[in-house]
Amino acid sequence: MATERDTRIPHDLSGGSLGNTDPKWIIDQYGNARFDGSVRIEGDLTCDDITIDDITIDSLTCVTLTVTGNATVGGTLGVTGAITGSSTIQGTVVTGTTSVVAPLGAFGTTPATTGTIRIPNNAGIFGRNAANDDDATLLSWTTSNVIQLGASSVNAGVDIEATTASSIVLNNAGSDVDVRVESDTNANHFVSDAGIFSGVGGFGFGSTNAGNNAYLSVDSPALSIPTNQPFARTWLFSSNAVTVPSGTAATFATLAIREPNITATGTVSDAYTVYINDAPTEGTRNGALWVASGAARFDGRVAEANGADVASANTLTLGNDGNTFNITGNTQINLITTTGWAVGNWVTLCFKGGPITVANNQAPGATTAAIVMGSNGSYVADTNYVATFVLTSNGASPVWRFAGGTRG
Repeated sequence: MATERDTRIPHDLSGGSLGNTDPKWIIDQYGNARFDGSVRIEGDLTCDDITIDDITIDSLTCVTLTVTGNATVGGTLGVTGAITGSSTIQGTVVTGTTSVVAPLGAFGTTPATTGTIRIPNNAGIFGRNAANDDDATLLSWTTSNVIQLGASSVNAGVDIEATTASSIVLNNAGSDVDVRVESDTNANHFVSDAGIFSGVGGFGFGSTNAGNNAYLSVDSPALSIPTNQPFARTWLFSSNAVTVPSGTAATFATLAIREPNITATGTVSDAYTVYINDAPTEGTRNGALWVASGAARFDGRVAEANGADVASANTLTLGNDGNTFNITGNTQINLITTTGWAVGNWVTLCFKGGPITVANNQAPGATTAAIVMGSNGSYVADTNYVATFVLTSNGASPVWRFAGGTRG
């Protein structure tokens, strides 16, 4: 019975051959070997250049490899030069410093039949992380033709799936995988948080949406704007026209908002379609809402707040918390301040003390306006009297004009 042994081809066999059936080894006069047929080498093969039709080998190291058939390497294929050919190379490949020209197939049952890198279905391209404690899937795709990015033993990765010819789905597996886009200096330029609100998710522009109090959160970091330019946190432009080709558009608006659609299993104290939390205080004029041009239409009731009680004084200062105020005490009122008020604003005073004299047409100061009662002169308000005043223009200085109410 023949036994395995180290077979060496002596140099003086150059130009001859060894064997007359497959596999036949032929060595020409220059010492180059040619394998006619299929060859299986169960050890290691080291050579400078090799051209093979089909080969199955444990480990191969060479300078240049040309494969016209199929190569299956059970160990490591190390090539310091180029890998060329037209067939599939399966195994662990170390290419050296040059590119792979031949199709490169990963382990698997059925590699792709076209392309330069051919990977079987339900396979992937892996990499070792920097901490050297985990293998990460750089790119893989499943039997459902879903491409997966960045999966590992501790990370489910992100799925990208072309569900139809015109649709791409990210995270089709429905994993708790966030998406974050960074700007030059902001780590949370855009954030899609997949886990908040019990997996419904939410979006954040400028910051994370970690507060769990809005589906869409916009909160830019501190920034500086160009000199002498207007600015808005959110600005909806209408630079280009929208055409209504025919028929009738029932409504047409830059912004349309519907009520929040609440299922109130618990108690909701105040529910509104639009809520303005507060107003700025840094401007020359300040307010929570400014309609710069055009009519403001309210088809429902305008519910105004009653401001906090104000003690009567020679110079009456009203708060910013309403247009109607209860006036307490009985000190004479000579002037009313104009800070926070604009021409056209109105105010209603309900006198709870009395009698209170409202002096007519007194000399105003820089931030006050005279009260003009008309030909009747000063106004004496008894308890529970009500009077409305409108701030109107009167040349250089505005005045508070008596618009109606209870006269004493």
